[in-house]
Amino acid sequence: MNQQELQLILQEGEGYRIEFKESLNNSISKELVAFANASGGKIFLGIDDNNSICGVKISNELKSNVQDYANNCDPSVNINNESTKVSDLLNDIQASIITIKRDLAKLKDAGIIEYQGSLKKGFYVLSDKYKQ
Repeated sequence: MNQQELQLILQEGEGYRIEFKESLNNSISKELVAFANASGGKIFLGIDDNNSICGVKISNELKSNVQDYANNCDPSVNINNESTKVSDLLNDIQASIITIKRDLAKLKDAGIIEYQGSLKKGFYVLSDKYKQ
């Protein structure tokens, strides 16, 4: 991702496929699952809810922690974790971008969701054993 693309995302703000997180915390699991169950999306670590870049220290530990959160979801969530330097904007501040892919196949294989209706107009629903 280049500086111009990041600026456009910051101008648009959070939305259906974009989430900003100032830092890594437990709430990221919920975001990972939500994006995986919808159309996929991106979580930007190091950007606050006011669309300001606060930065995060990109380290192997941070990358490992992000991957652990994704792996510990049930079923696990496929992610791509990349880092970007925002040097022109704020003196080499770093942000981490987590890309989540839509992954209905895992949910279907795990028996969490099932397809109902015709191929053309059908849809996925939560399996009876997961309804409360």
